[in-house]
Amino acid sequence: MPNKIFLAIRSKLYFIPAAFSLVFAILALAFYLLDHAAGLQLAILLPDFLLSSREVGAAIITTTVGSLLTMLTITFSIMMVVLTIYGNQLSPNSLQDFLEKRVTLRILGYFIGALVFSIISVFTVKSEQYSNPVLSPLVCIILLVIAVVLFAYFIHFIAKSIQVTIYIQTLVNETAERIDKAYKAADSDPAIQHGSLDEVQKILDSESIVIEADKSGFVQHYDEKKLFALAKEHHLVINCVNMLGQHVLEGEPLLKIYKGEKLEQMADLDDLKKEMLDLVLIGNETNLYEDIGAGSRKLVEIAVKALSPGINNPSTAKFSIEQIGFLLQKVARGQEAKFYIDSNEHVHLIVQGLTFDRLLFYHFYQIKHYGGADLMILDAIIGALITIAADAGSPVLDQVWSFGEYLFSDIELSQYPALEKSYLRERFFQLSRACGRRVSLTDILKME
Repeated sequence: MPNKIFLAIRSKLYFIPAAFSLVFAILALAFYLLDHAAGLQLAILLPDFLLSSREVGAAIITTTVGSLLTMLTITFSIMMVVLTIYGNQLSPNSLQDFLEKRVTLRILGYFIGALVFSIISVFTVKSEQYSNPVLSPLVCIILLVIAVVLFAYFIHFIAKSIQVTIYIQTLVNETAERIDKAYKAADSDPAIQHGSLDEVQKILDSESIVIEADKSGFVQHYDEKKLFALAKEHHLVINCVNMLGQHVLEGEPLLKIYKGEKLEQMADLDDLKKEMLDLVLIGNETNLYEDIGAGSRKLVEIAVKALSPGINNPSTAKFSIEQIGFLLQKVARGQEAKFYIDSNEHVHLIVQGLTFDRLLFYHFYQIKHYGGADLMILDAIIGALITIAADAGSPVLDQVWSFGEYLFSDIELSQYPALEKSYLRERFFQLSRACGRRVSLTDILKME
């Protein structure tokens, strides 16, 4: 299970700092052996100012330890402040974004690793076993200089990352990149097709055996290739009934397997169930690297939080809504499932998703509920729908239009002044044109 193990390890925040610590510890021991075995040769080959005596070297390294420890303490304090800002002003789920940023983890890992190197070097340089000139203090000075540069960059990175618009734009760019990557991989694989669950309804209505989740948590990863191979090998159809990022409880349905003959008659059924469970990763949080919907869900949370009386930042909500429209435009294909088929066009793996109308509802309902009285929020939602409709196909256009009608039917036009009524009707007319509807402006003007 290399994929599952890799994903499980990568999800641990301490993995990168631990890896840095190990590398620097090995490096410190290597320089100890170098100083011990080749100290005199180094004194001949290198200029005197690059080497230090044991006493001077110990003083230099001790100073380096104090400096690195101070920077590491300040770094931890800054991270706590940033996490508080993220949780209060953005969304509790945004904490994961900051903590799993490569910049954050690598800089933190470097500081810890350099500190480990310096601490080990203190003991090795103080050793009475030899009195040769040592090179380790020079390395510690170089590490300290690099640490100062990284610390300055970290301050710059923090100053930019706590800006809401920059955070949202970064989140959108990363999510869009994951969407493009996922669709590119699917389009290049002849075994993958997209479509509606209605196309496989006969399979879904047939006899099945449910494989239940063995623990509670978020579905982080399906090893789809191996599930597909397993299904072909045993002439089965496997249905992944939960989407990535969805929370499941222990004992809830996770997979369903279908076959023409009685599944209970399979001698290796229990082993097969266990093998399938091993191909699904369930964790305590969503998988940012696999779940392409995680980014858009965070944008919804940010928009709703920005509309709360405590934050009261409608401009951030408006910007989030615009970015939601951009992301939904990229996924506006109208398919609710992904199928893996063999060379004989037989379906063996079904990975379920959401219909596009459900996506629209889940992304905009809460925003409409909490900000529906604000004309600019309604305008932003309609603008997002127009963006989605720009490059969408016929099924998606129908669903966008249906959601637009639902949105407009819930608006109490009587509570708006004449100018605001006119503006909303004009925007709704633009949406009708974007969706290819022949609704006349006269008809819209009559709507109340």
